[in-house]
Amino acid sequence: MSERTYPVPVAQHGAHPLLAAGSPVTLAALRRAAFDGNQWAARVADGEEAKRQAVLASACASTPGARYFGLLDPSVDPDVHGGMLLFAVMRDDPAADLLSPYARWNGGGWDTIEQEPEGYPYVELGEDLLAEALESVTQGKAGLLLRPTAPRGWLPVPQQPHALVSAGDVVVAGETEQAPVFAVVDDFDAEAVLALFRTTPGPRIEVRQSGVWKPDPGLLGRLRSVEPPKVVRVPAETVSDVLRQVDSYDTAHTVTASGVPEDTATRGVMLCLKPSPEVAEQLALQGGELPERLHVTLAYLGDEDELSDEQHEDLDDIALRFATEAGAPLKGQVAGLGLFPDAGDGEVAYAPVDVPGVSSLATSLRDHLGERGFPVRTDHDYTPHMTVGYGMPDRPEPLAPTDVEFTDLVLARGGDEVRYPFGGKALTAATTAAEKRRSGEDQQKYKRSKGGQFASKDALGAGNDKSGRAPLTPEQKQALIDYVKNGGPRPDFATEDPKTVEKRKKAAEKAAKDSKRAADKAAREQERAAKKAAADAKRATAEAERNAKAAERDREKAAKDAEARIKAQRAAKWAAEDEASRTEDEAYDIAAAEAALTETENRRSFDEKVKADYTAMVNAGATPEEATADLAQRIAAETKRRDTYDSGARRTAETERIRRMKAASAKRQSRARETSGVIAAGPPATTAIPGDLRTYWTRGKGAARIRWGVGGDFTRCQRALSKYVKPGQVDGLCANLHKLATGTWPGRGRKH
Repeated sequence: MSERTYPVPVAQHGAHPLLAAGSPVTLAALRRAAFDGNQWAARVADGEEAKRQAVLASACASTPGARYFGLLDPSVDPDVHGGMLLFAVMRDDPAADLLSPYARWNGGGWDTIEQEPEGYPYVELGEDLLAEALESVTQGKAGLLLRPTAPRGWLPVPQQPHALVSAGDVVVAGETEQAPVFAVVDDFDAEAVLALFRTTPGPRIEVRQSGVWKPDPGLLGRLRSVEPPKVVRVPAETVSDVLRQVDSYDTAHTVTASGVPEDTATRGVMLCLKPSPEVAEQLALQGGELPERLHVTLAYLGDEDELSDEQHEDLDDIALRFATEAGAPLKGQVAGLGLFPDAGDGEVAYAPVDVPGVSSLATSLRDHLGERGFPVRTDHDYTPHMTVGYGMPDRPEPLAPTDVEFTDLVLARGGDEVRYPFGGKALTAATTAAEKRRSGEDQQKYKRSKGGQFASKDALGAGNDKSGRAPLTPEQKQALIDYVKNGGPRPDFATEDPKTVEKRKKAAEKAAKDSKRAADKAAREQERAAKKAAADAKRATAEAERNAKAAERDREKAAKDAEARIKAQRAAKWAAEDEASRTEDEAYDIAAAEAALTETENRRSFDEKVKADYTAMVNAGATPEEATADLAQRIAAETKRRDTYDSGARRTAETERIRRMKAASAKRQSRARETSGVIAAGPPATTAIPGDLRTYWTRGKGAARIRWGVGGDFTRCQRALSKYVKPGQVDGLCANLHKLATGTWPGRGRKH
């Protein structure tokens, strides 16, 4: 049960007050150091949190509606070990497919168990505590130790216990001094701050709650008790840091106690049970609720001013009737101790109440009040308990079994009370100021008459007996004797034997219980059958969805494979065409280059021949003019030939350039048509669609809107594409898209 610790690297020694050399730290200390900005502590803490969340996700992802509980080891003494040991995690999944909804976490999965575990105390687990518990079981630990109180902050270093109380006086600051701040710390961890308070002259005690200082006179009594909580003085240089931690904790952990409000306001109205003063003295705890405030709430109705005068009068009649019909006083025991979460006044300590009849009385009373329009809460189960204290720093010892007898149904209005005796026919304790104001007279002077109206004692006659009835006359006595001997109609003044009435009442109660058990059993069987049917339907739906998705995946894969084959064939074809085109172009270019080279050689040879002839003629004695005139005709003829050749060459080159441009354009158009594809037979202008749009409408977001293969897909396609396509093209285009998406043409006589 020891808490896991983490070694501190040498580089982090002294980087934070909690990261000391040679001292491994707990996860709580790492989180504290991470909160203060230490990067190493933040990485380790985040890593542990990621592990916890991974375990939580794997354990809970498939059962979103389940509830989780932790089984507690009854053999572990909380006072010895500092808390309760959670040794197993249970799951209750109402939607489980199996007959049993219960399962136990084995560290890697859930083992279904046939029935709910019995004989173990348990606690319902929220997300944070569930993650801790699952991690503990997964790591093979003995269990998770649940501390009775979570720390609200941490001191940098442990402090020595402070002698706060000396000779009955609390240490306080002077008139000019700053009020000292003290911390109530954990008995086992002197750095764990459970509460903060300060003392001022008076003495006055103020506790830190939700970011403000609030007076708490009760804490002074606990500090002066025989066993006061462990208190240390917070060093002045760390007060602001500890205050920030406590305020941050209060902001992030605001918890409201469930159930009926326990501390009735000054003007609150409730129906409750109260023990006798002697028993209340035995049950009262030091530093807890006063004996006269101990009670068991049956129904809380809110503020007195929220009820109308008619409701107040109706409430008197309801309390009287329920008290009268309840019969004998309720007897049982009060024993043990429990805690409700802190709702602003500290943790609520309560004692369980084991008194037969209290739960049924409270349930019936609440149901009746709700039907009559009273603001009573009925959205939670009722558990009889008696609140014994608020915000007690030290967890008190469980109460020893104490016999208790509730003789009255108490109607409390603010500080006033009216007591209605159980089984009595008279209102014997109407002493409240509120009742006196409403009636104008002391209600102790009145008893209830048979008709339910108040009648004065004096109006019943001086000879009346204790029940308020007049004594029988001799004639009435004789009629009663004749009835007992001979039978016949019962005289209306005769009363039945109380034992007979009690037997009939018990028989009726037993019959009602048997009927309720049978109805509950039938309801459970019906609910189980409904759950099984729902689970079967859910499985069938899931299987159909899986098959549909598999078919869709196969369809998409086949389409992708076909498209890949077409692309490969197209690429091979285009490569061959490009190669042939390059070969043809290269042959033309070679021939043109060879012709140009030959023409260049011819021209060079002619020029050299003309120069040679000119030189020879001049050397032979001809004048330059004569030589030039003799060669002019040859030069003119060569010039004309060259012009003719150049013009033809240019014309041939331009023709080849145009041919190549036309071939390239035709290739592009052909390949564009092949890339987009003609979707189906018919005029290309009507059914052609680019490849990316085809993918969008057959396998992309457009296909998701149309939902191909689902009834009405052809109509949805017409509506979707009519925004972008001419009216005469929509039907053919949708028919082709239907063929591409589903593999079939829209069928005749079928709804699409």
